Amino acid sequence: METDNRTSLVRKNIYFSFALKGWAGLVQLFLVPFTLFCLNNYENGIWMTISSILLWIDHLDIGLGNGLRNKLSAQLAHGNIQKARESVSSTFFMLILIILPLALTAIFLINCFDVYSLLNIDRSIIGNLNDILTVSIACVSGTFIFKFI
Repeated sequence: METDNRTSLVRKNIYFSFALKGWAGLVQLFLVPFTLFCLNNYENGIWMTISSILLWIDHLDIGLGNGLRNKLSAQLAHGNIQKARESVSSTFFMLILIILPLALTAIFLINCFDVYSLLNIDRSIIGNLNDILTVSIACVSGTFIFKFI
């Protein structure tokens, strides 16, 4: 009986995952013409460069997310709720302990070095690149920590 419930739950999760991936693909498909409509070619190139860098950073999840998923599923399967809560708390603490200093260091470096030369961007076209990068790093850092919720 429980196997049927688990199988049904797994099927629902698989279907939901496919639907979510399909939706993400559609959003990406419509995002390109929309950004080209809102931005000119030069600004769109900068947007694509910055978003590519941020996506690359976001994919470096340090392995804590996968470790949490593995531990959490085993603990929940055995009904050990207290250990599951401890695992979630420990993972969040470790993520904050790792990401916060890295984010602060990145923001410090962004404001100390000439990112215009690094990314080959014309200062007269984009005047607030340091602010854009600072906010982007802060948002990605927050996402890095809270995406496991």
